[in-house]
Amino acid sequence: MVKCADCGFLAQRHKETRQLLDAEEGLRKKGDVPRQPIGDGPLARTSHPPFVYEHLPLCAQLQIEFPEENTIEAIQQERECPVFTPWHPGFTPKEHQEMLDRQWLLEWQAEREDDDRRIRRVEFLTTAIVAGVFTVGGVTIGALLTAILTH
Repeated sequence: MVKCADCGFLAQRHKETRQLLDAEEGLRKKGDVPRQPIGDGPLARTSHPPFVYEHLPLCAQLQIEFPEENTIEAIQQERECPVFTPWHPGFTPKEHQEMLDRQWLLEWQAEREDDDRRIRRVEFLTTAIVAGVFTVGGVTIGALLTAILTH
């Protein structure tokens, strides 16, 4: 069982750029959605600056939709997830996917190299057996011809 709070695919969508970014630690632990820095504008005088991210987090692998109410409970809930990937702080969901893709590619290449080695081993043994058969056959035929021609 895993928690979305520990997954690299827990994401937040930036309101302006629409990019999927990794969910910050405050959201993962307490459900806090980061707010926009205040600066010098009219928002500086408000007690509640706007949110930087959309209010609800999302699963970048589309395994779950988080509810409006009790979002933090949903993030912290233990569940079965076929695409869970441990969270590496500072990496976006896209970078987590790229890490998985690289890992899959390395495993695939290793498997392919193992298959190639097995095929080469079979080819070598087959060649050795065929060469042995021809050698024994040639020696036998040579011996028979020698015996026939010398009598």
